[in-house]
Amino acid sequence: MVLKLGYGRIDVYLAVYLSRVPNRVKLFAWKLCKNAIPTATNLVKRKVDVGVIKSSLGGEAHVRNEVGETRRGTAKWYKPPAGSFKLNFDAAIHKDLNGAGAGVVVRNNEGCCIRWSSKFFPGIIDLEQAAALAARVAAILARDLQLTNMIVEGDCLSVIKKLKDGAVDDSYISPIIQDIKKILSGLDKVEFNHVKREGNMAAHFLVRNSISQNYCFSILPEEVALAISVYLISDE
Repeated sequence: MVLKLGYGRIDVYLAVYLSRVPNRVKLFAWKLCKNAIPTATNLVKRKVDVGVIKSSLGGEAHVRNEVGETRRGTAKWYKPPAGSFKLNFDAAIHKDLNGAGAGVVVRNNEGCCIRWSSKFFPGIIDLEQAAALAARVAAILARDLQLTNMIVEGDCLSVIKKLKDGAVDDSYISPIIQDIKKILSGLDKVEFNHVKREGNMAAHFLVRNSISQNYCFSILPEEVALAISVYLISDE
């Protein structure tokens, strides 16, 4: 369904994004307009094996491919080239807290962690949107650190693809993606890579830590720093 208001279709999607309604309502309206509600028919069209979906009164359905997480991508963390940095980001939904957590780890070409960030986004209940917001946290961190040569890496394939694509699409997270590109536009070299969860464990740990605290662009407490060091090693 396309609503034409005389200003082009992108304005309609921005209107939905900026409307003052709960995030879950905006998300539903957006997916409804795009015929993206994850019904069995739509999932089959997206080549998702609906046979793996399990539902029960006490459980939850989990489809990894819903946000484009596939078996493609590297499963190991690799050091960036000399003189460059790598920023790993991750996100997860905390249903009991009605929000999403984001984690970002910045490492140099020797694999040393130079900065990290952990943030909680209340009201965000869509994983792809959460991943895009986590990527935005990484972009802001890179700008504040004045990094000029870097690799941004995450395990949400759909977000990485949109960041690589030069075109403006009409997806629900497009305003976030365009904002990320604007933030990073002044940098000399930026590369976006997809990595499997196994190569993104340090950022994933920070996502879990974001449940209770927000550590934005700052040094983590000693006990958290000690814990993340284990995941920094496990990534490699």
